[in-house]
Amino acid sequence: MHGSRFLILADGEFGPLTSKTANSVIRYLEDRVVAVVDGVHAGKTAQDVIGFGGRIPVVGSMREGLSYKPDAVLIGIAPVGGKLPDQWRQWLAEAIDAGCSIWSGLHSFISDDAMLAERAEARG
Repeated sequence: MHGSRFLILADGEFGPLTSKTANSVIRYLEDRVVAVVDGVHAGKTAQDVIGFGGRIPVVGSMREGLSYKPDAVLIGIAPVGGKLPDQWRQWLAEAIDAGCSIWSGLHSFISDDAMLAERAEARG
């Protein structure tokens, strides 16, 4: 975690009560969060959505978030059932291709996803 620049993935659930992990990281590591991916609140700031986090931008896509040059993507919400949504698999593949590490506390391990694991291994 030392020195990482985080892009937080909280798509569809970024809010004061729905994104505990994202909110905690923003509260305590605000200066190391480059953006939050959430299509619902795209165009706003973290401050607008959760009441703190200053000018951290909320963007509508992984591609837009990667333009902020993070080196890590943090999954900032727990999707229903703790499983990785299919759309997120493609987004995480984009992040891996861009050289990001993936930080996840989901019940399903990212390394158990054959496509993501193969991509990550190929990129070191």
